[in-house]
Amino acid sequence: EKAQDTGAVAALKTIYAEEVSHVAYGSKWFHWLCGRDGLDP
Repeated sequence: EKAQDTGAVAALKTIYAEEVSHVAYGSKWFHWLCGRDGLDP
C-alpha cells in the first residue's frame, strides 16, 4: 500500500482472502481424515 500500487494491493487482498478459505477447508478435511484413521494431526 505504501508503494501506491492499488491494483496489486487489491489483487493480493483477494488472493489472500481466497487462500484463507482454501486452507481452512483443507484443514477441516485433514483433521477429519486423521480422526477417521486414528492419527494425531
